[in-house]
Amino acid sequence: MALTMNTPHLTLRTYGGPQATHRHADHHQLVLPQAGTMEIEVDGRGGRVDLGQGAFVCAGASHGFAAATGHRFLVLDVPATGGADWPVAAGACFPFFPFFPITTPLRHLLDHAATSPAIGAGLPEAVAAWSALLRLALAQPASRPASRDETRLRQAMAHIQRHLDAPLTVADVAHAVGTSERQLHRLFQAQLQQSPRAYVTQQRLTRAVDLLRGTRLAIADVAQRCGYADQSALTHALRRAQQPTPAALRQ
Repeated sequence: MALTMNTPHLTLRTYGGPQATHRHADHHQLVLPQAGTMEIEVDGRGGRVDLGQGAFVCAGASHGFAAATGHRFLVLDVPATGGADWPVAAGACFPFFPFFPITTPLRHLLDHAATSPAIGAGLPEAVAAWSALLRLALAQPASRPASRDETRLRQAMAHIQRHLDAPLTVADVAHAVGTSERQLHRLFQAQLQQSPRAYVTQQRLTRAVDLLRGTRLAIADVAQRCGYADQSALTHALRRAQQPTPAALRQ
């Protein structure tokens, strides 16, 4: 999709395997995590986009990347014309440019983008307002180290993403990040406004929908990769969430 003058464009993208090195002269690009990880190199500097880190690609920068099938990322394209503040903000505020930490305010913005119908539909006004908030969040000083709570929450979210295909209990996640179940519940409620169990369910369903729409895997294989016992269990979970059936999503 071509960019229009001074209009940011936000998309949720999935990738499979390595992507050829390329560059785009007409826009800057921010690559932001939603689920999974991406190995990326920007002008010779390698790094990773994951739940704790994003990447900023200036217009004209050479970059290539690789991500596993089904891993999801929000990609914000900002036109180079009229968007000069972006590289300035990046150079001034990202101490490890082109990579930057996903702070708690950024995580809230990413969650909002993932659940907003207006942003999901790509409405220009909604995307422009969201990208302005994103730039403000990026401009905040990044010198404060992450608190213990923030670190544990990120670790818990990453652990869940890595083990969506396996039985997961709150006790398992709490043990993996060195905290109690009660403390884990408090962290999720305070930062994400949902319980750890609800987050696991949401992430499993999101990955299942992405795999059903974006791959030709058998429905039974999709169910297994997302932690469901079989195709029937996946179908019931989708219905409870008022989502289409696996067969309908395939169409």
